[in-house]
Amino acid sequence: LNLEKEKDILVRKDQVDNLEKLAHTVPREKTTARKGAAIEALLGSGKTSVLLLQQALSAADGEHLSLMVMPESLMPSMSVEIQELLGEAYGMFYQIAAFDRNSPSDRNALQKYEDLFDDAIQNRKAVGISDKSIQSFLLKYVEMIVLSQGEVTFEIHILERIISRFVKLGVATLDEIDQILDTLRSHHFTMGGSI
Repeated sequence: LNLEKEKDILVRKDQVDNLEKLAHTVPREKTTARKGAAIEALLGSGKTSVLLLQQALSAADGEHLSLMVMPESLMPSMSVEIQELLGEAYGMFYQIAAFDRNSPSDRNALQKYEDLFDDAIQNRKAVGISDKSIQSFLLKYVEMIVLSQGEVTFEIHILERIISRFVKLGVATLDEIDQILDTLRSHHFTMGGSI
């Protein structure tokens, strides 16, 4: 209702139905994870302004890490739109976590990312993150393990905890799922010398 009042948007019945479909999850076998739904909707049907936003807000429950995942190319424009919607309708701030291979990965820098995710959980905030940033956290973790030659560093432990939050506490709401799950657009780090 806040969204309708503040942004003068009428939430339509089909959007409410889609929110109910997205909210319904079922347990996955042999894990604490749950399976959700994917919905295909037309351009201009309120995927970002209504569905993505409402789903991410409901996942920000003080126990889970609510992640609004989108392709890197959409992050600049969508982040502005989402922040306007959250700020005007709910008085909330939207946090963005951008990470790539060249991001600082010393102890202090990684601790700031961990603190950002913890703050989002505790204060019921959604975090905007690109699919490539999530992949980069994992790839940086693997790269650090390989380069450390068996020595487990503090940085490796922080990355391990961040990845654990994604896996155990993360509730990901994906925008443009066809682009995110496109295997031809997968993200890699190269290591070692040439063959």
